Amino acid sequence: MRRIGGASPTLQLQLTGFGMDIPRKSRKIRRIVIRVIIAVVTLVAIAAITLGLSRLEPAAPSVERQTLLIDGVKRGDIILEVRGVGTLVSEDMLVVPAEVSGRATRILVEAGTPVEPNTVILELSNPELQLSWLDAQSQLNSALARRKWHHHWDRRHDARRDRGQTG
Repeated sequence: MRRIGGASPTLQLQLTGFGMDIPRKSRKIRRIVIRVIIAVVTLVAIAAITLGLSRLEPAAPSVERQTLLIDGVKRGDIILEVRGVGTLVSEDMLVVPAEVSGRATRILVEAGTPVEPNTVILELSNPELQLSWLDAQSQLNSALARRKWHHHWDRRHDARRDRGQTG
């Protein structure tokens, strides 16, 4: 190390023989090797952890003792009540076809209730059938009125004939 220049308060040092500008190839190769080793070790560790976890048995569920009801063994029926939110769907579905079309006006039997072969399940309403029934009822009443009138007329006619007043 030597001093260059005059009485200047700044020191300038000249370093010789240290080779600061020469790139070192061994450091680049060393970094690459270290990164490759870290990647391989990481992959092997991930594979080992995955293999180990895949062979584990599922853990038994844990329950707090205060939530359990512990009692002696007894013989008898078990009554089990389960509450939950959701929709119940029947395993077996039976479609009951109606002989006529219509709209259900009254449901007489709730779902799930056992029924017999002749049990009325619901009442149907069909405006067309109701009109047909009213028309038939009107025709019946008209025929009965005509019959009554004819019967009355026949009796009146018979009475006039018996009196000799045919007319």
